[in-house]
Amino acid sequence: MEMLVPISLIMLRAFQTRKFIYIICSGIFSFYTMISAHRGVILVIAALLVVYFYSFSNAMDKIKGCFLIGTSAIALYLSYKNILKCVINIMNKYNLSSRTLELLLEGTIGSDSGRDIIWETCIESIKQHIVIGTGIASDRVILHAGVGEFYAHNFVLELMVAFGMLLGAFLVGIIIWMGIHVIRMKTLPEWRNLFLAFYIVSIITLLTSNSIFVFQPMWIAIIVFCILRKKEKFSNARN
Repeated sequence: MEMLVPISLIMLRAFQTRKFIYIICSGIFSFYTMISAHRGVILVIAALLVVYFYSFSNAMDKIKGCFLIGTSAIALYLSYKNILKCVINIMNKYNLSSRTLELLLEGTIGSDSGRDIIWETCIESIKQHIVIGTGIASDRVILHAGVGEFYAHNFVLELMVAFGMLLGAFLVGIIIWMGIHVIRMKTLPEWRNLFLAFYIVSIITLLTSNSIFVFQPMWIAIIVFCILRKKEKFSNARN
């Protein structure tokens, strides 16, 4: 997961400049991270591609891109098992392995790995303490006692466990609003892009893994957003 922020920044430069060096580096690093890390990385990289493609492409590029993606998706669907077997065989020759590729080949990439039990435990806690919650990071205690885990692996449930449903939902709404607001911004492109590089990695990762209270990229995204908002207000005041 530590590679995702650098990949996000390199991919950002690739879409901004269209230079070969950034494109090839982002491709190599993305592929390496997808096969060596857990499957959540695939979701993060897919989200980065979608948001950056939407942000840095004109109308014609979007049409061409959608056609290319659609054609590639069909081709991969028809032959992905043979491709995966070939890649896995090559990796095995060098004593390498990839759990993500093996799950894709087995068709079990969508299994929840026990997340359903963790999330059910969190939901029960929310129901029992719906108004004020059980406190910051209390999900560690609840989950460790109940299922032997430490994180809710979902920032929405984590915030609602900590602060109750109302305040938790309000905080989740603010986090989502931050992303929508910045994506729609037309000014301050440098700060906008820096925010997105950290925000996309954070929001997708925290939907299925880790904890919002200790995930540093999310807090960096929040700090960048605060700076961006201050600059935006100053810019609007001058105009």
